Amino acid sequence: MPADGWVTELHDNGDTYVGECKDSKRHGQGTYTFRDGDTYIGEYHEGLRSGNGKMIFVKGCSYLGEFKDGKCHGHGVFVFADGGKYEGQFKDGFRDGEGVFHDAAGRRISGIWRADEFVKKVEADPDRQDDPNQRQTDQPAEADDQRYVD
Repeated sequence: MPADGWVTELHDNGDTYVGECKDSKRHGQGTYTFRDGDTYIGEYHEGLRSGNGKMIFVKGCSYLGEFKDGKCHGHGVFVFADGGKYEGQFKDGFRDGEGVFHDAAGRRISGIWRADEFVKKVEADPDRQDDPNQRQTDQPAEADDQRYVD
C-alpha cells in the first residue's frame, strides 16, 4: 500500500477499500465495502473509523453519526430494518446516554441507555407500553462482532 494518497485496496477475503491513505494507514475520507455488501462511508483516522460516517447494512439497517476508534461513539442515528430508529448517544459501539427510540409504529420513548440496555425513562409517553430492550435484532456493532470493529 502506498504511504500517502488515494488508494484502492482489494483484500483476499473480498473486502475493498477506496479512499485516502497516510503513513500506510486509512486516513481521511474513504469507503470500505465488506464482501457481504455491508458498507462504511466516512472518515478514518490512523486506520480506524473515526469522525463522521455512515454504516449501511445489507439487512436493511444503517447508522449515521460519529465514530471513534472504529466504533459508533458520540451522537448518531441507528435505523432498524423494520423502520424503527434510535437517535442519541453511543459509546464504544452501544447505545449509551440520552436517546430517543421510535418504533416502526411511530411510538417513542425518551430515556437513558447504558451498554445498549434501556435503564430509565426520561419523559412520560402514555402510548408506549412495551420495553425497548425486547428489540434485540439488528443492533449496532457489538464487541464480539469484530467485522465492525477496526
